[in-house]
Amino acid sequence: MQTENDQDLGQKIAALEKLLQQNLEVSLEIQKTVKALKNWIIWQRAWLVVKILVIVVPTVLGIIYLPGLLKQSLGNYQQLLNSSLPNSALIDQLNQIKK
Repeated sequence: MQTENDQDLGQKIAALEKLLQQNLEVSLEIQKTVKALKNWIIWQRAWLVVKILVIVVPTVLGIIYLPGLLKQSLGNYQQLLNSSLPNSALIDQLNQIKK
């Protein structure tokens, strides 16, 4: 009777060891997958920041520098019109459009 109990106990311990080994293998596989997912999430966040910067930086620079450039360009265009066209009616119409 004692030997049967010992054998049952030995079989149960062997089965538990086998289950623990399988659990360890699955846990290591899950750990690798989670690590890869974390890495992917970090890169996605980095690319999101880059995308936002690609949109926001030129927009902000345009808002800052565009009014001055437009004034300068319109001033140069106005000088060109004044020097090449003696017709003041046309210049007055362009000034009205500009306003």
